[in-house]
Amino acid sequence: MKTENEGAAVEAWWSELVPPAPGDLWIVQALMNTLRPERSADELTSPLVASDWLARRGLLAASTEISEPDHRRLVAVRDGLRALARSNNGLPWDEAAVARLNRATADVPIRVDLGSRSTRFEPASAGVDGVLGGFVGIVVAARMEAVWRRLKLCGGDCGLSFYDPTSRCARRWCSMERCGNRMKARAYRHRKAG
Repeated sequence: MKTENEGAAVEAWWSELVPPAPGDLWIVQALMNTLRPERSADELTSPLVASDWLARRGLLAASTEISEPDHRRLVAVRDGLRALARSNNGLPWDEAAVARLNRATADVPIRVDLGSRSTRFEPASAGVDGVLGGFVGIVVAARMEAVWRRLKLCGGDCGLSFYDPTSRCARRWCSMERCGNRMKARAYRHRKAG
């Protein structure tokens, strides 16, 4: 997937809270962080808004407008990836969201590139299919390299996606300062009251 990145053009609001995932995985993290359940905020509210979001990241041409069905597919991919990342944190996943993810990407063509040191999965078409194929390719490669398990959803209230760089891959919160302390204090008050 062609992106600007290594974190340089990453979303300012969440990259200040948690560091971006390495390599191309940051764009998957950025997609997942377009939804903030704690604030009832969604950055992909309409096809026009989603087109703009994709264009600002170099994933679609600036003049491209996506259709309502393609918008629904993009949201299904985002929500399904969030469900998978939630399970990476030992939390139950939403099976319906994962099923929608699989349906949304069932016909997305992906090309395998065996010419580099590592196998890459690249989109084999343009437009929204290419964007979705790029996301799928990044996730497949990350799963093969055992890096995907490190992309998690915060076990706190924020719902932020974070990358766990710890050696044991045991981190549960986006950050100890933000959600970890809050959740530990809540658990302490609950134990004290009980």
